Amino acid sequence: MEGFLIPDINFYDISIIDNSMIFKPKVLNVSSNYLYELIANNLMKDCKIINCKINGKENKDFLMFKQILREIWRLTPLNILLQNTIYEFKYGFQNNNQYKFLQDINMSYKNKDFNSCLLEIVKMTELGSFNFEIVFKLADGKQLSYSKNQ
Repeated sequence: MEGFLIPDINFYDISIIDNSMIFKPKVLNVSSNYLYELIANNLMKDCKIINCKINGKENKDFLMFKQILREIWRLTPLNILLQNTIYEFKYGFQNNNQYKFLQDINMSYKNKDFNSCLLEIVKMTELGSFNFEIVFKLADGKQLSYSKNQ
C-alpha cells in the first residue's frame, strides 16, 4: 500500500473518531501587522468571512466587508475617522455616482477597492473604542482570526 502526502498538515487539527481520521482546519490568531503584510502582498483578495462580531454582536451583514466597514465608521468618533481614514469623505449627501451616503454619520464617501477596504477595517479597529473579532478563510483554505478588545 502506498502512502499519500498531505501538504501543510500543521494547519489542521487531527482526530480519530470511529476508526476515521478527521482533519479540521486550525484557526490561526494573527496580529494587525500580519494582516497588513498579507494585504500588501495581495494575499487576502479571495478570502471569505467565516464570522464577525462587533461589540459582541453577530449580524448576517457582517459577512460582507463593506458592511463591516460601515459599522466600524458608525462606531468611530468622527474626529478620529476623518483624521485617520484612507477614504475620501464629504459632509452630507453627494448627488453623484462616485460617492455613497452613510446616513448614520451624515457623510458621503468615495468607494475604493477590496484591499483598501480591508486595510481601513484593520486600521480603524486599532483606533476605535469597540470590540472586534473576525475569522477569515483564505483561498488556500487556511483560517485566520483577528481580534481587538477595548
